[in-house]
Amino acid sequence: MTNKKRRVVAIVLAAAVLFVMLFSAVYIAEEAGHDCIGENCPVCCQINSCRNVLENLSLAVYIFTFIACVKFTLQKVVSSLRKNIQNQTPVNLKVKLSD
Repeated sequence: MTNKKRRVVAIVLAAAVLFVMLFSAVYIAEEAGHDCIGENCPVCCQINSCRNVLENLSLAVYIFTFIACVKFTLQKVVSSLRKNIQNQTPVNLKVKLSD
């Protein structure tokens, strides 16, 4: 799969997740004051399903953000270590190697 196709797939998936989260929240807000018929209310079941979707997606977003932060931090640390190692050669330090 090429980079352009991956980018398009990522954008479509992100839009789908955003769509689901947005309309789950809107549905909960709209149906919060419905006339509940009791224990087996279908609207309450849908509200619970939407709440579960929002909780699971928000947990996934938190985990993804944490992993991205850790990866970014590790890349910066490794990059700075590589720069320090590469800069400490005898030639760069201008060490005179004579007998």
